[in-house]
Amino acid sequence: FVLGACAAAFLSLCYFTVGIMSFTVSICLMSGQLADLEVTSSQSVQELMCEASKQLGRPLTALAYQGRRLLRGEKVEELGLEDGSVVNALVRQPGSVLCGHRKCGAFAALKHDGAVATWGHPDCLGSSPLNRTVNAHRLYASSCAFAAITDEGEVVAWGDPTCGGDCQDVAEELRFVQHIYASQGAFAAVKTDGSVVAWGSPRCGGDAGAVQSQLWQVRSVVATHRAFAALCIDGTVVTWGHAQCGGDSSAVRNQLTDVEEIYATETAFAALRSNGDVIAWGDDLCGGDARAVQDQLRNVSSIFASNKAFAALKENGSVVTWGKALSGGNSSAVHDQLYDVERVYCGHAMAALRKDGSVITWGHSAYGGDSRNVQGKLLDVEQIYASDAAFAALKQDRTIVAWGHSEYGGDSSAIQEELVSIQTVQATSSAFAALREDGTVHTWGLPHKGGDSSSVQDQLYEVKEIAGSYGAFAALRNDGAIITWGDANYGGDSSPVQPLIVDMF
Repeated sequence: FVLGACAAAFLSLCYFTVGIMSFTVSICLMSGQLADLEVTSSQSVQELMCEASKQLGRPLTALAYQGRRLLRGEKVEELGLEDGSVVNALVRQPGSVLCGHRKCGAFAALKHDGAVATWGHPDCLGSSPLNRTVNAHRLYASSCAFAAITDEGEVVAWGDPTCGGDCQDVAEELRFVQHIYASQGAFAAVKTDGSVVAWGSPRCGGDAGAVQSQLWQVRSVVATHRAFAALCIDGTVVTWGHAQCGGDSSAVRNQLTDVEEIYATETAFAALRSNGDVIAWGDDLCGGDARAVQDQLRNVSSIFASNKAFAALKENGSVVTWGKALSGGNSSAVHDQLYDVERVYCGHAMAALRKDGSVITWGHSAYGGDSRNVQGKLLDVEQIYASDAAFAALKQDRTIVAWGHSEYGGDSSAIQEELVSIQTVQATSSAFAALREDGTVHTWGLPHKGGDSSSVQDQLYEVKEIAGSYGAFAALRNDGAIITWGDANYGGDSSPVQPLIVDMF
């Protein structure tokens, strides 16, 4: 009896020991520095971060495993870690991250401590979270609202409530969020389990109730102005939102299989299948009807979208276009020149960059579709940038060639001597800003939409990042200062939040 009791106790001890058995994982910084941790299945990501921070001597903001950012509340047992697994550690760099785009009327700056500052059009600010720390690590913008994913995987939204600036109705569902996607007036959040939560204007895809049961194992989401299309892991597609803007894909549902990527104009979608075929739906006039070129849409490797047209790049370097002609949907005039194409750049016209560095353009002639005046200069081009009505080409010698509507950035002659040693270019709807390798910035285009930076030119030094809204620019300097110019209604005046920006540093 005694021996039996001892044996039972021993087995119980063994079972308990196995239940809490530890194993080793390595936490790795981008520099290659490692911290080896003994972990148990019951530990949380937060606990791993704290221990790794002590060993590495640096505060960590997040951990990532197999390409996915881990949420602080997740347990080790949920992550699929095993002995010898390597987990990447992310360190929040000093400075800010700017969020703004050409369809948005404001800017948001994500500070190094996770706090957020927002400025610009009053409709885009709403209940801006300026008076509290949101511990955000990523920002997203619709046309009049912002959303941020916190370090805990939750979501904070602010701005125009009708455009997604209020997520209170779905707050309980917004847990373990990995990514957020934006239409013109709504957001869609993809969670770690592959499900989707939408909010904002129902007319812009803010209500996914009709297809909610189909939104699982979602890989990514793409948006037109008023609809969303979710690509699932199995290659199927689920759509919702405004029917005429791509929210209704029932006519092509049976063809939406083995899809690899989805692309969008303002009101139509195009899906690229694994066999190189293309399926389009949505607004017929803006790329939703590809029947006229369907027999040519074979062996497609990538698709590019302007505001109202698509361009499909085929494996042989040729290009097939459809949609509104003025937006690039009719390339017949340059069809014979569209060979050896590497990429197509789109504004309200299209520009194809060929492998030899030459450029071919088509679409609205006044908006960059006619480059004959500068064709002799469009050689050795590396990259092209677009405003709504003009293009700017960055050449291998780091100079710029601009064309298109002269008032909207198509004429850079006034500052051409300054456009040397260019690192990158950003655009508003009507102007360009070029960042030079020495950290200075030079602008051209419509003055009140960011084309005139003379009022802040002496402050534009040691700049490391530029962002553009619809009508203004914001430049982030190495010392953390943010310099803005352009239309005050679109973020060109950041004076209301400058004290906050300085304080947060």
